[in-house]
Amino acid sequence: MISIFPLQISDFRRAAALALSIMVGATCLLPNEAAAQLFNFDSEPAARPRRQVRQPQVRRNREPRQVARTETAANKDKPAKPEPRTPKVAAVPAPPEPLVAVISLQSQRIQVHNEQGILAESRVSTGTAGHRTPMGVFSILQRNRYHESNIYSGAPMPFMQRVTWSGIALHQGVVPGYPASHGCIRLPGEFASRMWGLGRVGMRVIIAPNDVKPQAIEHARLPVPAMTAIATNTAPDSVQTAAVTTASIATGSIEGASSASEQRLLDPFKFAQARKITAAAESIAAEKAVKPAYDLARDKSAEASRQADDLRRLERKVLDAEQNVATKTRALGPAATEPAAPEQPAAQALKAAEQALDAAKAELVTARTLERTKSDEAFEAAKMARSAEAAATAAVESAKLANVSLEPVSVFVSRKEGRVFVRQGFVPIHDEPITFTTPEQPLGTHVYTAMAAKDGGAALKWLAVTVPNTPPDLKAPNLKAPNLKAKDEKPRKKGKGETEAAPTPHLPASTAVTALDRFELPEATRKLVSERMWQGGSLIVSDNGISGETGKGTDFVVLTK
Repeated sequence: MISIFPLQISDFRRAAALALSIMVGATCLLPNEAAAQLFNFDSEPAARPRRQVRQPQVRRNREPRQVARTETAANKDKPAKPEPRTPKVAAVPAPPEPLVAVISLQSQRIQVHNEQGILAESRVSTGTAGHRTPMGVFSILQRNRYHESNIYSGAPMPFMQRVTWSGIALHQGVVPGYPASHGCIRLPGEFASRMWGLGRVGMRVIIAPNDVKPQAIEHARLPVPAMTAIATNTAPDSVQTAAVTTASIATGSIEGASSASEQRLLDPFKFAQARKITAAAESIAAEKAVKPAYDLARDKSAEASRQADDLRRLERKVLDAEQNVATKTRALGPAATEPAAPEQPAAQALKAAEQALDAAKAELVTARTLERTKSDEAFEAAKMARSAEAAATAAVESAKLANVSLEPVSVFVSRKEGRVFVRQGFVPIHDEPITFTTPEQPLGTHVYTAMAAKDGGAALKWLAVTVPNTPPDLKAPNLKAPNLKAKDEKPRKKGKGETEAAPTPHLPASTAVTALDRFELPEATRKLVSERMWQGGSLIVSDNGISGETGKGTDFVVLTK
């Protein structure tokens, strides 16, 4: 048999001994430290830093794995408990920065204003004489990055931001330097992209016949935010703080606050955040309560049904017992009057039947009482289930309104209609009559926008824009363009002997300041608006009424011409 390993074990031993002798001999020629490193030990452990001592690699790697395996084996049936984390307190986000876009038809320019002044500016191209761009007060209703016109054969309208549902929008387009659109406001490509980043649904857009300059304004009759006191014992800027205490402050009371240090004032926006969180929690709780209520109603109904079945069974049992007594009585016949009748078998059977009848009647009385109780319980459970469902529906609606309450509020005072209207989140929430001093004098059209909070949210900085109602001069040099004026807009020639009519005298309209002096918001409106007014909110005062462009899914649209 041929050996697979031609070398014997003794040969390996001799080779190993030879190699060891060679290594030992070599170490004699090396310094002590080199020899120590070769054999992996420390020649002078007291003199060398401990951090330089090298441990065997196998030992260093083996121990952690052994410990890990031991711990895993010992705790394989116990799920590891995560370390408790401190919950993060969500800060109340600030409302978006209010912006007001002002478009001048005369100058063919757009300016976007913030609290500091002009934030962005560009040239535009508006509607021609035959397709005029409407003038007045608008807001962005819809945004679409890649929009195609549904009126003009799918024409592309990139960066579209709609201001009316009838087809007027800001969008990217050709801007030749004069009116050239069918009513929309065309923006150059670069500015259209920037405007897209600045715009948001609800942003105020004012289209004026000529250049208007927004002015900072202060007036005692501008809405003032209402500060609400709450009880707090957590972080001052916590949404959770407001949410926990909203239920107690809904009626203006503060529960659990023993000193002024435990109270905090919330501005309307933070209070709206608290209402939203509380309403959402109440909605979830109300919806969760519906199923148990209906389950209880189902169980109670089943119990009442079973008890009704028992009642019918006992009624039949009583009828059977009565028939049995009648049968036994007839069987006994005249012998029932004899002295020895009670000892007769028939008499004993009759007595037993009468006793069974009495027992059945007693059971029937008890069953009827129990059946009434079970029926009442089932009725009450069904009523509670319907109440729970109604409460859930109301809570969902309340949560929706709470979401709307985070949107800026708009107030419109109309001299024409003699009323004040309030919308929030494009939803009408209030209106009532309002009176004016010197109602025969025009008010003009003025837009007041709350641009920023001050004094810790107890006051607001306002920006006023007065919108002229005179049409732009289409003969101005910067508006001249071929076929700019429509044929049906040529001035009519005077006939022979016809003289120009004398101008109708009219009173001058109020300024942005004097217009506020001529009315005062009714108490109910003032209170409602104070509770919902923060930066981004607005007040519109106008001689005009609500236009036909105002409707579902819009803010107030006021057309000045």
